[in-house]
Amino acid sequence: MKAAARLPDSVWSGRPTAQEIERRKRKVIAVAADSFLKLGFAETTIRGIAKTSRVTVRTINHHFTSKEALFREAILARVSEASVLPVFDGKSNLTDFLRALACDCQEKALHSCSIEVVRLLIAESARLPEMIGEIGIAMNSRFQIDLAARFRALAEFGLIPGGDHDRSAQLFTDLLLGNRAMMFYAGWTGGPAVEADIAAKVDLFIRGRFGARFAEASASPRVP
Repeated sequence: MKAAARLPDSVWSGRPTAQEIERRKRKVIAVAADSFLKLGFAETTIRGIAKTSRVTVRTINHHFTSKEALFREAILARVSEASVLPVFDGKSNLTDFLRALACDCQEKALHSCSIEVVRLLIAESARLPEMIGEIGIAMNSRFQIDLAARFRALAEFGLIPGGDHDRSAQLFTDLLLGNRAMMFYAGWTGGPAVEADIAAKVDLFIRGRFGARFAEASASPRVP
């Protein structure tokens, strides 16, 4: 008779597998983000997160050194879910891609998730200035790194010159969003920039950042 397959030791011992541990951690992070955004930092409790996540307080304390550490990871994870930028496929011309990229950047910056997170950070900044500052810097750095990678790809395809692509990413963001995003977060403006305004800003960016030669060629169809 063929011997039965041996079950993993974790089944016999009751120990969770690595996959189960990771699943529980992701659940805790998701529940924590929901709670922090709804209740704020002070009113959210580790015990409440544990109860909703169906884990023990000890489990949460094992994965996160403090409530502040959990707050930081939960907020950054929530922002990352909605911040993936489009990748250059090598087929679009410079103008079309940057206009699409600009629209996507604006959509993500003004997405309901971004609005909730920024408003939470502003509300907590007086009580937790150092931690909130670190989270804000981390959020911006992640976004700028991803954006700079898009400019490096454009340079690899010869659509823009080589140079400081981190600087290009920062200038692109400043020109595109300016103070509109912060005014939108505060409820002082009615909506995002219209398509014509985005097109004008992208054209201005290409000419001002890369020069007339690249600006004149930027709308030309890509040659396979």
